[in-house]
Amino acid sequence: MTRARLHRELRHGACGVLLGLPVTIACSLTLQLDDQIACSADSDCPYTGGQGTCEDGFCRSPGNSTTGNVEDSSSGTTPTSLSATTTLSTSDTTSSPETTDATTTDTTTGPAGCVLNSECEDDQRCGPDGACLDLLSAECQILVVPAGADVDNLVFVGSIMPTGAPFTNLVQPLENATLLAIEDFNQETTLQGDRQVGWVGCDDSLGGNAASDAATHLVTNVGVSAIIGPIFSESVLDVANGVTIPAGTFMMAPAATAMSIAGLDDDNLVWRTIAGDVYQANGIVDRLIDLDEGVDPDGAGPDTANAVTNLLILAKNDAYGNGLLNDVLPDLEDGLAAADIYAATYPDPTSFASQDELLAAYGEVLAGAAVDSAYPYTHVLFIGTSELQAMFYSYLGVVWNPAMDPLPLFTMSHGAVPELERFIEEIGPTPGTAPL
Repeated sequence: MTRARLHRELRHGACGVLLGLPVTIACSLTLQLDDQIACSADSDCPYTGGQGTCEDGFCRSPGNSTTGNVEDSSSGTTPTSLSATTTLSTSDTTSSPETTDATTTDTTTGPAGCVLNSECEDDQRCGPDGACLDLLSAECQILVVPAGADVDNLVFVGSIMPTGAPFTNLVQPLENATLLAIEDFNQETTLQGDRQVGWVGCDDSLGGNAASDAATHLVTNVGVSAIIGPIFSESVLDVANGVTIPAGTFMMAPAATAMSIAGLDDDNLVWRTIAGDVYQANGIVDRLIDLDEGVDPDGAGPDTANAVTNLLILAKNDAYGNGLLNDVLPDLEDGLAAADIYAATYPDPTSFASQDELLAAYGEVLAGAAVDSAYPYTHVLFIGTSELQAMFYSYLGVVWNPAMDPLPLFTMSHGAVPELERFIEEIGPTPGTAPL
């Protein structure tokens, strides 16, 4: 059993949709900061397991009239108005109202055979072959189970998201939204058969086979009904083709936009909540052509100061970057016939073992662009995600010569937009934030 920290979290209610399961939208707005629910009558104490009682001004769960703890492990019920979640995670946390260390060993061994999940360890479930299976793995380090839930009547959902650097600020809100949606659902309702939903969260920041390994674990060991993620198109295609489609597991991709996803032979098992890149490609092309033609988006009249004479396009070498590059390049070559265009790809940031290796590789890409006949560039188009901060700063600090060259007009694809404000704010004299 991996070393874990067991704690209960009380969170603000949120509005969310648990996609991919036969459920309705669950939405609430609550703020419960206390372990006890105040009451004036028994009617103020509805529980998922039946009617509670009001004693001494606080709710007592059914069959629990002697203790004021709303999390009653013997009754397996929780007040429906309180968002209480039992979380088992291998990462430490200090925000929980209650935190206890579970003394464990590096490997988990359950009983020789099992029939029910409750016969296994807290971070295991009983598999179809009657053996206890680990719910956590190298990539999957978050386990959330509703407090007081019947573990023998639980449905698991998984997520695969690169929550580590350099994608933390971009992706962490998506993981938080997943947790809030699941907590909100469990607080408000249940699945058929009075089943609640557990969550196993996985991190594929290391790239390589991390996403596929996580998906295999979620499908085989956890037995999830659905997976939220991966985030990036390349991983979505790998996981869908190699794991989830063959297994018949539903997958919801919240941010993958490569048009090749639309061509998957997926039995309607791969959904996404964002439009494909054809729309973004058209918008990029139209904007650059409008700039070249002097079209002022504010309608104030012609403005030829931003004519596109020399254009640099750098795209991430993955399904997202290559797909978008292939969409925009022919149209830009046609629409900007008089411009010199230099296009190249740069390696996926997850393919490097260190930041120094990444910067060295990106420096080589930029060096090639700097010696091209199109330099100095009037416009630069970056197609990528959070790693564009390194590319952007390197361009300003290494390639651009402010004494001789005009500052290009930079355009970035939607993958970098959530962090653009931070990119700009961190350029300056503050130590550690100056351009590389």
